[in-house]
Amino acid sequence: STDPDSGYEFALELSSKGAAIQNAIMTGFDDRDPQDPQPLVILSPIEEGVTKPILSLANGNFELIDKKQRFPLDKLNWQVIEQYSKDTALFEAILTDADGKDGIKLTKTYAIAPGSYDVACNIKVENLSAENLKTGFHLNGPCGMGREGARGDMRNIISAYMTDEGAIASEKLDNNKMRKAAKN
Repeated sequence: STDPDSGYEFALELSSKGAAIQNAIMTGFDDRDPQDPQPLVILSPIEEGVTKPILSLANGNFELIDKKQRFPLDKLNWQVIEQYSKDTALFEAILTDADGKDGIKLTKTYAIAPGSYDVACNIKVENLSAENLKTGFHLNGPCGMGREGARGDMRNIISAYMTDEGAIASEKLDNNKMRKAAKN
């Protein structure tokens, strides 16, 4: 909610297209426009120079690597299965095989909490078939973030994931390394 009395630090607008974040709007911050201050939108679709909007945390392709099959999850309207409360939303997509049998079930959950700036995004992949499958998954990161100021862009990328042993690992890539990687 963008209501300052709600206890929430931001509001999320979600899209079933790719089970993505359409917008994230801050509650206690404005866009610093002295003439007409508006709530600060920190995530928004990228629409300029693309054929279709790019949304934050949208699912891209899901791949069955051994079968050399790709499923464009960003073109799929995921089902909103359940909204547990105003804090949690759950999306689901079921991929079928050539015979129309359920093969893969994907579940994506977003959760927020009052007083927190965190967005929890959990993705669960279930193999509904009898065979072992090697899979790949593409996911957009946050996008549509405006620059905070002209003095410089000091963004970092931090990603976290669960290892095969069940531990949580994280990696950080700073702005200078990103620029070097983009040039190569």
